Amino acid sequence: MIAVAGCKQEQPPLPDITPAIHFFWDTQQFPTQRDSTEYSFFLPSISDPDITHDTLWVEMAIMGNPASYDRPFRIEQVNSDDPAGVDADRFAQIAAVPLESGEITKTAGAHYVGFNHPEMQKWLVLPANEIRVKIPVVAIFDESLGVYNVRLKMRVIANDEFIPGVENQREFVVHTKYQAALPALWDNVGTAGLLGTSFGTEKLKYIIAQTGYMEWDPKEDPNPMPTPAVFNYLRDETARAWNKYVQTDEYKANPLREGNGDLVNFVPSTAFTDPNTVLNQ
Repeated sequence: MIAVAGCKQEQPPLPDITPAIHFFWDTQQFPTQRDSTEYSFFLPSISDPDITHDTLWVEMAIMGNPASYDRPFRIEQVNSDDPAGVDADRFAQIAAVPLESGEITKTAGAHYVGFNHPEMQKWLVLPANEIRVKIPVVAIFDESLGVYNVRLKMRVIANDEFIPGVENQREFVVHTKYQAALPALWDNVGTAGLLGTSFGTEKLKYIIAQTGYMEWDPKEDPNPMPTPAVFNYLRDETARAWNKYVQTDEYKANPLREGNGDLVNFVPSTAFTDPNTVLNQ
């Protein structure tokens, strides 16, 4: 009898790929990440009037194999020397926190923490045995955001560990502003009809002041749908206050307006007094 010894089939070696890194695109999770994102200081500043900065997390991914050691990578701002947007009426010149600034706090004239700042360097590292990592983008609250939006355009650049990865995923844009972002639930059946179709920062601020309702910026659920009772509460509480407010001499002398001068209104909801009716009496 011939004995046959079993043998373990060896796995073929992984291909030798030059390590590359890029911004990760994911349309399955919420919130999704593609080539840009938007951040508003509006709701955070209501919760914390003394807010100085906030952090967004942007995910990176590599092409190639994991490594047994931590690997740094590099990100730079693209639009540091150019106006931050093509529309000068909407965008301010973006500026980074000075490199010599130690603690990351509110810095006059600054809008974000630069990727070459010492506090940021420790975050621009892919941990050992990983193929993805999230990096912080630290937005600074500046008074100019009340007038302008800021657009931070960043890109991957090569270093000793990585080259830039997928060509159309080498750059990423973060829009920062103070104005309220249109809530996901605003266009749901019920919301616009109950609170009027127009939307604006001052209008939402008024609704929040009257109702205390803050769930306008969902983090997990892409299709939030409050119950009809919540919709009705928002309408009834806001309308009760609004209908008294528009009859006051204070309102008639200085009606509530959005930043562009438009009158705040709740048309076509019949629960609210139309401001034009009051002002034209």
